[in-house]
Amino acid sequence: MDPAPGPADKVWNEYFRTHKSDPRAVCDVVLRLHQAKRTEDVISCINAALTQGRSQPWMYTVLALEMDRAGKPKEDIERVLLSNIDFSAINVDNLLYSGAFLTRYGAKVRAIGLYRQASLIDPTRLEPYVLSLKLAREAADPEAVSWAACGILQRAWGRDHEQLHKEARAAATELEELLRKGGNEAAADRLSQDLADASVIDMRIELTWSGKADLDLLVEDPSGAVCSSENPSTSGGGIFIHDGYGANQKDCHDDYVCPRGLSGDYRVTVRHVTGEVVGKRAVLNVTRYLGTSREITDQFTVKLAETDKVVRISLQNGRLKELTDVPLLKAQREAVGVAQQRRQETLIRGNLAQKRAEARLAADAGRNRQPAANPGYQPLITVLSDGISMTTMAVVTGDRRYVRLSMQPTFSAVTDLATFTFFQSGSNSNTNQSGGGIF
Repeated sequence: MDPAPGPADKVWNEYFRTHKSDPRAVCDVVLRLHQAKRTEDVISCINAALTQGRSQPWMYTVLALEMDRAGKPKEDIERVLLSNIDFSAINVDNLLYSGAFLTRYGAKVRAIGLYRQASLIDPTRLEPYVLSLKLAREAADPEAVSWAACGILQRAWGRDHEQLHKEARAAATELEELLRKGGNEAAADRLSQDLADASVIDMRIELTWSGKADLDLLVEDPSGAVCSSENPSTSGGGIFIHDGYGANQKDCHDDYVCPRGLSGDYRVTVRHVTGEVVGKRAVLNVTRYLGTSREITDQFTVKLAETDKVVRISLQNGRLKELTDVPLLKAQREAVGVAQQRRQETLIRGNLAQKRAEARLAADAGRNRQPAANPGYQPLITVLSDGISMTTMAVVTGDRRYVRLSMQPTFSAVTDLATFTFFQSGSNSNTNQSGGGIF
């Protein structure tokens, strides 16, 4: 905390010049100085560490915060944050974090630059475009607004994509009007054309039905990848955006969209999972080249049966020339979880209905004075995960030079086990049989 008497700058510079300090010890000292509200000492300590080549990634962020607390000039704080890019140039999360700090200090143009760099590193990430749209709108920058709005229209296909698309179009339209009022027709025309190009969708498929039922839509693209509720995005450009279940008519639809698709034949499968469909028929609407003068819409009536129904569709002028990276959208994973939960609820309802039917048969047997069989118990087996698991997806770039790994750790633990005892009574016996279980 106090290595030697004298000015803090000179003391810390001398200390780091003559000592090989443990990085963890430096972090601990900085934390204790911060807790003691010795802001200038924190700044001196970190500056000395950076000067003497003892830098650590966290130092720039902490230094910027402490300089802000001490009232240092915003230009100096901005310079510190930009220095952090040396450590975060290939890390998307760090770039987004640094961009947020720069926005806080008014460096909006530099923040947009960091967001664009993040999008180049990982084109599947939506956050750089969403964060940039507001900044570009405030700066009235036509090129930045066009980049952010077009990125959202092409990539935002999660649960709330309609609202994101609406905001992107509103920002572009507002700026276009301002440009035309200012006499900058060329920039306004470019912005309008970019927005129109980004709104084009090569193919969209919607499956609709009536009744309390669950149907599944599966689309196999020319590359062989299958897009469905369980695999919501594929390298062929397909995205599964809605998995419906029939209690509410508004929810009786499955939607698939392919903003940029591969040319070739698509194999569309309609699967009847459970429930009753009115008329035992579903409607498949296929729209190609949506948003262009060549827009085509075909409608197919699918007669449901125990086996899957397959419809083959051809896309002649797909704009995707090579396989893309697969985005791991959180909203889509949540949609998959909802769909799986609904299927589990359906199975539970089916089990309850079967048990009620068995109870009615047993009651009828008792009234007719027929000997009833001993009730049977069917165990429901569930696998519980305990510990740490890791899900990893590898994506190889088109030039086969890089492999991007997307990793998702899961931490789970079984916190409690409870035992219980159940009893069953035989109809022709006065004795009770008991058993044990684990909950």
